[in-house]
Amino acid sequence: MINGCGTYRAGVALPDTDTPVGALAALAEGHGRTCWIALSDPSREEVHRLAQIAHLPPVLSMAMEESSSRASLTQPDGSLVLTVAAARYDPGRDLVEIGSLSVIVHGDLVITVARHAPTDVRDLRWHLEQQASDLARGPAGIVRAHLQAVIAGYGAVLADLRRDVEALEREVFDDHAAPDASKRIYLFKREAIDFQQGTATLIDPLDDLMDGTVPLLAEVGRGEWEVLRDRLVRLVDRAEAVDGLLSGILAAYQTDVALRQNEDMRKISAWVAIAAVPTLLAGVYGMNFEHMPELSHPLGYPILLGVMALCSVGLYVIFRTRKWL
Repeated sequence: MINGCGTYRAGVALPDTDTPVGALAALAEGHGRTCWIALSDPSREEVHRLAQIAHLPPVLSMAMEESSSRASLTQPDGSLVLTVAAARYDPGRDLVEIGSLSVIVHGDLVITVARHAPTDVRDLRWHLEQQASDLARGPAGIVRAHLQAVIAGYGAVLADLRRDVEALEREVFDDHAAPDASKRIYLFKREAIDFQQGTATLIDPLDDLMDGTVPLLAEVGRGEWEVLRDRLVRLVDRAEAVDGLLSGILAAYQTDVALRQNEDMRKISAWVAIAAVPTLLAGVYGMNFEHMPELSHPLGYPILLGVMALCSVGLYVIFRTRKWL
């Protein structure tokens, strides 16, 4: 669906431009204007209809339909197609939801297509209209504002993810850890890897923007792109640290499980050994042989019970001393 549209001059929205037809008509009336049409989870029919109204080349129409969790920057036929991963974190499901945001620049026309993107990216127009400095710089300002919002979203996701990972660490090493702790660790690790891959791929497009190889975005200087890139690199490093923390938690948990299993096996082995002595003696004297002198001895039975008890107690003391029990 259309999440908003407008044509701006000097950062101020022109009247009667809240529909694609009106916005595109206002764009054609003069220079120094920027038209921005925002789509949110559009259908194929909506994409084709807008492409026809805006007279977009087929390559841009196809770009509006595509969705990817990996960032990319291309310049087909003098236009610009920038695709980035937009992320949000659902703490209730321990899930990092990765959406996509495509920014298409065709002359002074900007089309943004958000698919499963977080609210702060979808509702960016309201914030830009309150502070018109980015809108006044045309398509370059709109692209910069979207990248800034996406990277800020990465920071929020990473903060929530790290908080839950630290809580998981305390839970895993609790004496009453849940039996499915290893499964939760693997799930968190998968989410961390997906998030890391989605964010790290944005570094190359920012490098291209810093190098000045995108003429359509020349209004934004190298320094501003560099600030965004440095912020992104720090977030990628933090994401790698979270992934490393999860790897450490998993390794420590597996070691702890192995130690507990060894302790259980030692206890089982000790009790089996203790039970084996009376079982052996009872088995021997339970055989129906006629010539067994101990059977006719008046103290044979209590002596045998005493030997069983003495051996069992002796083994128990030995295993207890060696901390097998």
